[in-house]
Amino acid sequence: MRAATAVVERDAANQRNAGRGGEAEAGESVGWHSTTEHEEALVVLRGKGTVKIEGKADVPVHENMLAYIPPATKHNVTNTGTELLEYVWVVAAITRH
Repeated sequence: MRAATAVVERDAANQRNAGRGGEAEAGESVGWHSTTEHEEALVVLRGKGTVKIEGKADVPVHENMLAYIPPATKHNVTNTGTELLEYVWVVAAITRH
């Protein structure tokens, strides 16, 4: 798996927001992780895979799809295709009022 250059900025409340591109080879997973108090949007640019979100049904994804991952949720992305899975993800801090 290779990752591209990250884009990081802070919002008006000085919360860190970030975006990055990634790739996964056929059969490869990124590994279970959580974005803690951030929500995440995963946009598939090429290939197909599965987004696994703890406690939810698996979400099959393919080119031009977006998957939403709620804050404080363990999740994993797996390439289920035979070609490279290419995607970008964006995380943003949630604001509690």
